[in-house]
Amino acid sequence: MAVLALAAGWLGAETTEPKKLTGEMPDYSDFARTHELTGTVVVEALVDEHGRVFAADVVDGVHVELDLAAVNAVSNWTFEPATKDGKPVMKVVRIPIEFNLIDPLKESLRSHDTAIAANK
Repeated sequence: MAVLALAAGWLGAETTEPKKLTGEMPDYSDFARTHELTGTVVVEALVDEHGRVFAADVVDGVHVELDLAAVNAVSNWTFEPATKDGKPVMKVVRIPIEFNLIDPLKESLRSHDTAIAANK
């Protein structure tokens, strides 16, 4: 009987991570494009119980132009909130956003600059 109680407690303590539902990827600024800035910006976002970004900040930046673009974009995303014991909770999530300049003459599948976030 004690084993079942422990197992039930362990199973009931299940947690999930926030999952992105909507939101645009950041665009390159003219400055960033002109100066050929590239790299991965890691944004840490606090997602509230309603799936809104409560706060976002750069934890690993590339350049102020790309960092600001990443934070501004992530701040407007919506998420399926994290859960604990089946109830929505606030949770911090790290989001790597990769900025790449694409040369359309060398890259036939893409015709413009991109920013890519890892799907979590």
